[in-house]
Amino acid sequence: MDIETAANLGEMLSGLAILFTLIFGARQIKQWNETVKINSARDVANHISSPSIQYAIVILINKITDDMSFEEYHDLSRQDKDAINSLLFGLNTHGILVSKDILSLELVTLFYQQLAVGLSGRLRRLHEIVSANAENKIGVEEVKKMVPLQHMIWLLDEMEKMPLLTAPK
Repeated sequence: MDIETAANLGEMLSGLAILFTLIFGARQIKQWNETVKINSARDVANHISSPSIQYAIVILINKITDDMSFEEYHDLSRQDKDAINSLLFGLNTHGILVSKDILSLELVTLFYQQLAVGLSGRLRRLHEIVSANAENKIGVEEVKKMVPLQHMIWLLDEMEKMPLLTAPK
């Protein structure tokens, strides 16, 4: 074999090595993306499965109304308020993550749509109460700078635009 043939063979083999490296790298990226999706789903599932959040959902269904007054909210027990705060701030956190494309809207909708569609009015009323409370405690001007739970409201709006999910047949 002459030197030119050997050089061409070497170039061909190095090209194949580069091609296989690119294919392997693409496969690794795809696998990493799947792992991130699985971990994200697990995090959302763990949040909604926690006893505090499940208790908050019960409170939302049984004690909160679409027209609840600030005084009625104030009369709830500390345990009830803590559970509700966990739910509200969890939804707000998920809203932040969805708005920054860290979590997918479809994933969060899968877990929260039934809750959001059925109890959206109550969640929005709680947002108004929390905002009013923040205005009373720190002032209207400070609250206007950073509206409390604005990502939760955005997330509720986005989930309401999504088609209703149905269970598999």
